[in-house]
Amino acid sequence: MKTLKQLSILIILVFTISCSNDDDSEPTPEPIAAPANFSEIKLSDIVAKESKMSSAIITGTTEAGIQLTPGIVLVYKTSENHYGKLQVVSIDLSNYTIVFKGANFNSDGSVNNSTSNFLVNATYEADIDLFTTGGEASFKDFHWRKLTSTNANLEPKNGAKFYKYTF
Repeated sequence: MKTLKQLSILIILVFTISCSNDDDSEPTPEPIAAPANFSEIKLSDIVAKESKMSSAIITGTTEAGIQLTPGIVLVYKTSENHYGKLQVVSIDLSNYTIVFKGANFNSDGSVNNSTSNFLVNATYEADIDLFTTGGEASFKDFHWRKLTSTNANLEPKNGAKFYKYTF
């Protein structure tokens, strides 16, 4: 009788455990929407692209015209290991200045600093951690280099890496 009682308790226990798992199913998470524009790009989107970032030269202009056209977005990791995003606002072919809007992120995903009018003159180096030109060369993240009367490139410096973000 004692064995039958123990067996009955064991069967009830197994049944109870197996039934409780049926009711606790997790809902399927909603897919996370990819950013549709510059303002929607978050730190997590940039970090997800880090493996595609490169220190390769980015063509800005050629004999055929502007290659870094207004609206193009570059995400990056700076020489000081900060993440951010730049969007080309304009390139003036009369003097080869380039204007960006941009934002840098804190490690918690909040915006550290931003700009809507970061102007970089031809042949200047830029520190995108601070959105400045001039100053200490070891902190520069890129050189906006005018090569000829028609060609200009964005050349990453000091280990900074960039990726052309596509929507």
